[in-house]
Amino acid sequence: MSTEPISRAESAPCPTTDAPSRRWIGAAALTAMSAYVGAILVAPQQDAANDIQLQDFLGNRGPLLAASWLLMLVCGLAWLLLVTGLRGRVEPGFARDLMVAAAVAGQAVAWAGASLDAAFAAPTSRAVPLPVYEAFGEAGHLAMAAGTAATGLALIGLSRCATPQLWGTTMSRATAVAGAILVLAAVIGPVSAPVYALWLLLAAIQLLRSAPSASVTTAPGVAAPSSS
Repeated sequence: MSTEPISRAESAPCPTTDAPSRRWIGAAALTAMSAYVGAILVAPQQDAANDIQLQDFLGNRGPLLAASWLLMLVCGLAWLLLVTGLRGRVEPGFARDLMVAAAVAGQAVAWAGASLDAAFAAPTSRAVPLPVYEAFGEAGHLAMAAGTAATGLALIGLSRCATPQLWGTTMSRATAVAGAILVLAAVIGPVSAPVYALWLLLAAIQLLRSAPSASVTTAPGVAAPSSS
């Protein structure tokens, strides 16, 4: 009997890279992006100066507020599905735990913010004074900003635990940059919103493509028996 070297993967356990599963995760990213952009476009801008104008606004645009909330609900569910799929494809450790915890916490806060924004969409809730409506709107904005910052932390964690089998180094760097922007510019909607939407689109494209091939090297000291 003699031995000869065999080859094996250089890195830690390789995540699942089957194409159907990647496509489902990519579809979740695409759904989240579409619903997120739709929610922003559908949400009406309130410019009422008194209670009478506010009643007119809620009477005419209340259904749009409800539609925007529903799209944010769809976006959040798709985002959590995306994170769940990514969790099984990244390296375990603190970075993965940060990604999951921040994603879940951020989404919970974001849903609360979206609900505050749409609190007076129902016909039975429209007889509200303007100061109260504005207070709810400001609370919703702050909650959404907190959710955005938490989502940024999730992206930073993802950038640190992503593997070559998930996507390339360039995408991981783009994920880290997007996460940092979301954390730093969480309260600046014109900045954070397009960054988040663009990252979701890029993630969808990467995941809908074929998985990158894993690097294989010869591990020193590993041998397989063979007949002589």
